[in-house]
Amino acid sequence: MHLTKFMTWGRSSRRGKRKPKKVIFLDIDGVICTLRSHFAFAHPGGLMKDWDVTACQMLAQMCRKHNIKIVVSSTWRTHEDLSNYMCVYGLIDHVHPTDPVTKRFPPIKNKVTKNFRNRIRGFDVSEWLRRHPEVTDYCIIDDDRDFYKYQMRRLIHVTSNSDGLSAQNWMDMYEWFGRKRRKHGKVKVSR
Repeated sequence: MHLTKFMTWGRSSRRGKRKPKKVIFLDIDGVICTLRSHFAFAHPGGLMKDWDVTACQMLAQMCRKHNIKIVVSSTWRTHEDLSNYMCVYGLIDHVHPTDPVTKRFPPIKNKVTKNFRNRIRGFDVSEWLRRHPEVTDYCIIDDDRDFYKYQMRRLIHVTSNSDGLSAQNWMDMYEWFGRKRRKHGKVKVSR
């Protein structure tokens, strides 16, 4: 792991301006771990464990070009081999420096019913952003839509979890992070 790359994230550029701090909240199953890659590596049946090499390279290229870090928002964040997968598929250098693997947040107690319920993924994103106020821009890449209403405009929705990250999704990411003057507003965090 190249810690020096992580330590320079967001530091001042040569002109004295601070670089924007951008992250991608990345789901894995259905986005880069797909049925297509599962069949391509000839693993019929069993758990899907193969990542789509092309999707990973598209993500790595986007991260390099726009100085973006990845925050794993998937249930894979608790997977013991996640770092190995990120390394093998060329994404390890793009993982966020202070929180490389966001562990699963515990369920919260519903005040009305006194029962525990699982949070929607939007809550996890909001909580992570609350802990990282230095982030100036983000998008979410996911094949699900369990996010808060205000987060939906930042969602790049992967419509085919069999095929995963598409060329259209990549173009949407490029449009989101590539424009010089974005009008997406400030990063909003629910309280």
